[in-house]
Amino acid sequence: MGFLLYGVLFIISLPIRLVPVLLISSAALTLGLTVINDRKILLTQSPITFLDFKITALNPQGLINAVKAPPWTIYLLYALAILAVVIVFWVLFHSSRVLSDARRKGTLGRLALNFIALILLVVTGIFFLKQFSHTVQEFVIESDVAWESKDFSDLSKKLSIWGFLYYSYYLEKNESGDYFNSRHSATPPSKKEIEEAVKEFVNLERARPHKKPNIVVVLAESTFNPSDAFRLTKPIKNRLFEPNKYTQAIGPMYVNAVGGGTWITEFESIIGVDSRLFGYSGYYTHASLSPYVSRSFATYLKDHGYSTETYQALEGDFYNAANAYRNYGFDRFYENIGGAGWDTTDEQFIDAVISMSHEEDKPFFKYLVTIQNHSPHRCKNFKDKTQFVTMLKGLDEFNELNCALNEYVLNAKSTSRAFIKLIKYLEEQEKLTGRPFVLLIFGDHQPHTFSKSASVIDYYNSEQYQKFRKNFSERETFFHIVSSIPGVLKCCGGTAPHVTMMPTLLSAYVASDLDDMYLDVNLYSLKNCGPDFLNNEVSHGGYLFNAPETPQTGKCPVYENLLNAYRNAEIFKDF
Repeated sequence: MGFLLYGVLFIISLPIRLVPVLLISSAALTLGLTVINDRKILLTQSPITFLDFKITALNPQGLINAVKAPPWTIYLLYALAILAVVIVFWVLFHSSRVLSDARRKGTLGRLALNFIALILLVVTGIFFLKQFSHTVQEFVIESDVAWESKDFSDLSKKLSIWGFLYYSYYLEKNESGDYFNSRHSATPPSKKEIEEAVKEFVNLERARPHKKPNIVVVLAESTFNPSDAFRLTKPIKNRLFEPNKYTQAIGPMYVNAVGGGTWITEFESIIGVDSRLFGYSGYYTHASLSPYVSRSFATYLKDHGYSTETYQALEGDFYNAANAYRNYGFDRFYENIGGAGWDTTDEQFIDAVISMSHEEDKPFFKYLVTIQNHSPHRCKNFKDKTQFVTMLKGLDEFNELNCALNEYVLNAKSTSRAFIKLIKYLEEQEKLTGRPFVLLIFGDHQPHTFSKSASVIDYYNSEQYQKFRKNFSERETFFHIVSSIPGVLKCCGGTAPHVTMMPTLLSAYVASDLDDMYLDVNLYSLKNCGPDFLNNEVSHGGYLFNAPETPQTGKCPVYENLLNAYRNAEIFKDF
């Protein structure tokens, strides 16, 4: 309503001859942008933003290709651009005629009043837009309507195309991401510097005598080791967190998602690039970034002769997953594996994946996404505290906090059994084909149940868990790499790696030499910056929802060098 009122006042301040043209042209622009916005939402579950205009200005065909729009869409973009230019020149030309007529007719005074009115409207308009953006931001955070990309798309329709574009400009201005900002002069790390870092963490010589291994990656939904995070009466026993005869690397791992946002970790574990580099766009990775992906760990393996496929416990339209994985370069996408949707246990899921697998002449890469450990963890399997495996230290009683913790521990047992079944499956494949195996399992984020970013889960306040926490970041989960090829990894020197390191580490089992590693600059980052080159300075989502507060200690000294290295890696197209 505010935009409508402002528009009416703006029109009233103009000479009467300008009004019809401006009304018609504005309607045409609005209609054209609305059509493009609806099309983009349909294809990517992400609305048009101010960032899209910046990208389109540099490469309009790139945007059309990225969202897989019909070829004729490019002509609509050109038509809208030409129309905007024509309107601007027409208004300027006609304004000069109006000024000349005013001089000739002696009506400069009335024209001056129009001009003053226009200046006042511009000033009040700037104030109105600032108030509008702050009001929308408060609404978005308080009502939690930007948690999913679908909700973000719905918000664009509620605000109208012009209102949402201005709000996205506000987001772009405050949280644009360093990847899109002006290029820095910092020199990327040299080949020698990167090689030294790679040699510190991997030994390629150990992998070369073997056939290319079958590779399986399991993203274990909401999985972490409670013994690492909480003070407990008894430590948790689970084979996910314990070394076995095949273990090559194991321990805590940093992620950028807290309490939710699986798609962020999916993106980072497949692409190998930190999503926070892209500001608020990095939160909706499947929708906003996947269309621009040019290279990924999946395409890297395809180039090395692998078949690539992903198995998902949920449907493909969930968070735009099916489209995103095609953009990431996977050959095949399998959805609703296990058949029970949100109720699918991890053991059921892995059983289904194994039953669907078939013999192949070439090595395979399978990326699996489970669902069982997802929040909430309602108290339904325990009646008294004697049934608990463990309790929060200092809270020796039967209550919702201890019960939810034990529900989680119970679910994680299913994940553990699934993990062992996968190892046995890969052992059998090695006997049949002679191909060794590599299996990575990791947690995408800590559960919303135990996160201080959560507000109220069911009938208890998750904030109550914080008093039992150890000095273990909410951004830490776990990772466990097992392989029948020993000695390839020397990771990670007591440092918890970031999830973006995973595809680089796995590529050591495939690469023919140091130059053949996937995104080897990641290991330079790990050596020089530790697990987080941003040191918590950037946390996407701060303008979209209540992101947890984290101490900020400044970016890594070689951050700008790394940023340019990622740009030069050509992971993304058409930016």
